[in-house]
Amino acid sequence: MPMTWEEKIAYHKNRSNQIAQSIIEQIEEGVDKWEMPWHKGIPQAKNRVTGKFYGGNNLLILWDECQKKGYSQNVWATMRQWNQFGSGVQQGSKGTLVKFVIPQDDLEEYDQLELELADDETEDIDGFRIFFHYVFNIDQVTNNRINQIGLFQNQAPKFEQIEEFVLKTEAKIAHKGTRALYNVDKDQIIMPPKASFREVEGATSLENYYATLLHEIIHWTGHNSRCDRGMINKKGSPAYAFEELIAELGTAILTTQFSNKLTPRKGHAKYVNSWLRVLKHDFKYFVEALELSRTAIHWLFEKTGVFPYPLPEHYAREVKEELVKVLNEHMKTDVSDQWFEKVISSWDQLARVTQDKIQSLVDMDLKRKS
Repeated sequence: MPMTWEEKIAYHKNRSNQIAQSIIEQIEEGVDKWEMPWHKGIPQAKNRVTGKFYGGNNLLILWDECQKKGYSQNVWATMRQWNQFGSGVQQGSKGTLVKFVIPQDDLEEYDQLELELADDETEDIDGFRIFFHYVFNIDQVTNNRINQIGLFQNQAPKFEQIEEFVLKTEAKIAHKGTRALYNVDKDQIIMPPKASFREVEGATSLENYYATLLHEIIHWTGHNSRCDRGMINKKGSPAYAFEELIAELGTAILTTQFSNKLTPRKGHAKYVNSWLRVLKHDFKYFVEALELSRTAIHWLFEKTGVFPYPLPEHYAREVKEELVKVLNEHMKTDVSDQWFEKVISSWDQLARVTQDKIQSLVDMDLKRKS
């Protein structure tokens, strides 16, 4: 029996809450290993017909559905959309419910195809039109003749793709030192030489290098001349932990697009408690971080020209002062966190010195033998 309007509202809300709790639990469980739920990658959920990406809670729901069902691609469409191409949905397949909220003022500009494919029953609340779709994954489709080549598939090797992508950003990058970072004042990315990277958690040294580089590129987009996350993009403020969450999620999406691996970063241990404080208070900040990371990625797509679809204005998400005030309040670092941060920093420094010393001894030994 089809769900009523009220049942759909309750189901979507409950599903979103379940995913929120699951992500929080995975963050807590991964603390000791510095392993976060997004380290397995975040494929962007895309509508196969319109080419548009699903955002907000819909993105989380479809990401979760892909993980649970083991779908090969995060590509979706309604039954009517699949039928338009003669690619019917397999008998017995169950659709995934997604929810759309559109400002009344934007209805005329909204894609009429999507409005027509919505449920017949819609509702207007506080100046917004709310409606639902049932969407089906591409793996639930029979007679599929429209499986498009992915954005980065069957092209140059992934490292060449990333190099070309980064080159087209025109970011200033200097290779020196032992620590990767983005310097806001100089608007420059600092990267250790490729040779200094090591294999980590099943990722090769090069995969580790390029994942780190993409992470710093996301930070780079936060400059006031680009995506303008200046209020949180400079280290030192409590809200900077939120900037790190944005960079983490953005890197997860980018590395997935490039078929690269994302490795746990020990340095993020000092931010986890701050993330948990905020997310347990209100999980909407995770969705906000995800949307800000997508804004950064779509800015990069436009800048580099790698993305084939026009990007709607609603991808331009901004950091608001009220958000920063709330973050600073909930992300205040207590004494134990400050001590832990110093321990992590000292440990990383010791590890780098040790690695350099060992490498020096090995080089001397090889030189002596030769």
